[in-house]
Amino acid sequence: MPRQRRHVTWISRATEFLRATDFLRATDGRQLAHWLQRVLAVLLFLMTCAASPRVLTQVESLEDAPMLGVSSVLSSADGRAVYAASSRSGAVIVYARDPATGGLSFVEAHLFGQDGIPELSYPEQLLLGPQERHLYAVGHHNADNSSVALFARDQESGRLTFVDAVVGDDMNGLNRLRAAAFSSDGRHVYFDGPFGSVVVFARDVESGRLTFVTREHEGEEGNGLGQAVVVSVDGRHVYRALSGSILWFQRDIASGRLTYIGELEVDDSGSTLPFYPQAMAFGLDGDRLYVAGRFDVTVFDRAPVDGQLTLRQRLIDGVDGVSGIVRGAAVTMDAAGRHLYVAGSPNGGQGTLAAFARDPSSGELSFLESHASEALEGARSVTLTADGQQVLVAASAAEEVVIFSRDESSGEVELIATESAGEGGVHGLAGAFSVTIDPDHRHLYVAAPRDHEVVLFSRESSTGTLQFVDSYAPEGLLAPVATILSPNGRHAYVLGQNPRLALMLRDRDSGALQYVRSFTSQDEGFGGLLGGWSLTFSPDGHHLYIANGDNSLLGSFGGIRVFRYDPATGDLRFIQQLNQSIAVDTAFSPGGEHLYVTSFPATLTAYARDLESGQLTALQWLLYGPNGLFGLNNLWAVVVSPDGRHVYVGADFEDQAAVGLFERDAVAGTLSLVGAYPVSEIEGSDVPHGLAISPDGRELYLTDHGLANSGGEALVVLSRAPATGALTVTDVYRAQDDGLATLGGANGVEVSSDGSRVYVVSSGRRNALSAFRRNCLAGPEELCLQGERFRVRVDWRDATGAVGSAKVVPTGSETSGLLYFFEASNWEMLIKVLEGCEINGHYWVFAAATTDVGTTITVTDTLSGASRIYDHPPGSPAPALTDTLAFATCGTD
Repeated sequence: MPRQRRHVTWISRATEFLRATDFLRATDGRQLAHWLQRVLAVLLFLMTCAASPRVLTQVESLEDAPMLGVSSVLSSADGRAVYAASSRSGAVIVYARDPATGGLSFVEAHLFGQDGIPELSYPEQLLLGPQERHLYAVGHHNADNSSVALFARDQESGRLTFVDAVVGDDMNGLNRLRAAAFSSDGRHVYFDGPFGSVVVFARDVESGRLTFVTREHEGEEGNGLGQAVVVSVDGRHVYRALSGSILWFQRDIASGRLTYIGELEVDDSGSTLPFYPQAMAFGLDGDRLYVAGRFDVTVFDRAPVDGQLTLRQRLIDGVDGVSGIVRGAAVTMDAAGRHLYVAGSPNGGQGTLAAFARDPSSGELSFLESHASEALEGARSVTLTADGQQVLVAASAAEEVVIFSRDESSGEVELIATESAGEGGVHGLAGAFSVTIDPDHRHLYVAAPRDHEVVLFSRESSTGTLQFVDSYAPEGLLAPVATILSPNGRHAYVLGQNPRLALMLRDRDSGALQYVRSFTSQDEGFGGLLGGWSLTFSPDGHHLYIANGDNSLLGSFGGIRVFRYDPATGDLRFIQQLNQSIAVDTAFSPGGEHLYVTSFPATLTAYARDLESGQLTALQWLLYGPNGLFGLNNLWAVVVSPDGRHVYVGADFEDQAAVGLFERDAVAGTLSLVGAYPVSEIEGSDVPHGLAISPDGRELYLTDHGLANSGGEALVVLSRAPATGALTVTDVYRAQDDGLATLGGANGVEVSSDGSRVYVVSSGRRNALSAFRRNCLAGPEELCLQGERFRVRVDWRDATGAVGSAKVVPTGSETSGLLYFFEASNWEMLIKVLEGCEINGHYWVFAAATTDVGTTITVTDTLSGASRIYDHPPGSPAPALTDTLAFATCGTD
């Protein structure tokens, strides 16, 4: 029995039975009946959902991983993983690093405030535990407090799993943290607490969990904003940088507790510049402390017994050829102790990286070189990869991780690459609103209005996996909400809300887009275009139709605009404008002779279309009320069934997401309302934003954007009876379900041309593109072979024009099955899917039939999405089918 099956007629009959009893004869019987309808629907859902297979399986989710305000970057000891903290987007991003080339590739992003991770709006620093089994993200929790998030680290893949978090409170003093340091044995962690204090936590070496120990400060209560904290190599002292001095503490190695010793204020008679330490690092032997300040880099000798610091050397920016150390924000040393690197963030739109040679005996520094670049603006963190091949800098203002190659002998560096805004992963998906698939199913385009971009993904044909390719921001276009490809695949159009329509030239092989021009209010037919929502090409490809909203205050008029498409140049010639307030979506009949338009909140209009000119003539208006749409309100998406017999709209019905069903007169094009199919299985629904129908017309897919955190964010699957158009809810996928968080704020939905993939874009807590695989579900008209991997369907048609679907004989094997057309006792066809991978690297399809009825055999590999269609016309005996090159998908998981 299909999961979550619910028939409207079944509920209605149950309600009628209850109405016939004394139980519902009270004055409020109608309200009680309505309540019982919902109860019965929920009970039926609970009874049927547990044991049955799901229609869809999510195969991947590509999420936007922006690095807004990169505050920290570090490399694993084996050099195979790099971690970056995004202070403004509140995320920790994981990259895989190619040890040979040093190149980074996006692996995953962990967003604070999601998936059980507490809110950490401003992660400032990342720390790897001494054995690199754990990673800690330190930063602001909210305006008043900070927190430390603990992740377990897979040492093979570098991936992270959230474990726990310590949140600041009045007792532990975790307030506005910016820096932290481990003791060398990994048993304690020291944080720069408020008012000159150092906050001490004990660390469980096995689990990585932290326990508050104490908060130590200068005297009764110190002053000053903390910048950095370090622990001496021998573990006996802790040093903390303030705005004008360095505090140092004696450390009890066993308990980790601290005792304040003193404060160092640099008195350098050779300079009038004040001392403002901002970053600190010890040399390998622990006898030297290196401090990067606002104007300088300073070297101190350290006395091991009492921890006293003595000034040895001070290098000042602009003196003796030294440069690139203004506002030094981070300092690090190579593993051999031969070179020191300082990242700075001076004002003026650039950041710097300075390199110094270090004398191993004296610890003194010699300036080598500095690099200034816009890519380094707001430099906050610097680290070396374990092999010493690269220097990585986190630049918060430029929103980049900057990669320098490094000469290990000389210590000199050269900028080779940047990883910006999640580059190498996915970016540009903020506000993802709609998705478009090219006819060959090789490329997908997502319109993301908050990022003002169109994002391109490629699809691997054998596995079906998606790969981020690039993002495009059409010149002058803001908030794109819709993208459409021309029928010949040469052009793409992007509809913005500012208002503009951008024309892009498209490379059909790579899918890449190149901006050509924008149509604005200066072009005929585009005046007053504001609030556009959808783009639709006529089935013959001759005309483009734009649905746009209404804003009379700004001189715009809602409705439909018709343009003639030039297939050579992509230019559009204005044909017609029809006023219709807040037109939202459009759908053509299969032959293109009729167009159906939804207008928000409650109008469905049918138009006749002149096939030659493309002009529209209104046929029918269906309005909210007893003579039109009844209880359907807040209309959004509209689709026409592939057989042209029915029209469906996504709507609101009695405060529930619903699909409205209309019967269509194929000749006249007019519609008759059949009924509404509310999806009572989800609560807190908003206006359904997306509606799509499978190419065979057997299923509809509805997305509900949902009210925030209401449980209404979902993808709904409805099966369709072709004869009557009736719908049955067969599955619901909620953003609250395990592994489906990327459905939060679900917007657009599209189905691949072979029906094997469903794509959903979301803009809620996640900005993502989610891909679902249509599973093979053995049933009366669906044959599943090779462990339910291959789905087989057969449609027949005879010489009289009668059509139907073949039925599965309830017998067969793992590799073969039998089907009949008319009578269960009269078997017509045998179909096999055989694994020939070891012979020729392909799966084979064999078939034999004893009939002269025409057949269309569709075989789909549900893992890769690849399909093969075999068609035989009626009137002659069906030939044997032996396709030994059917699917080159061996090895696909």
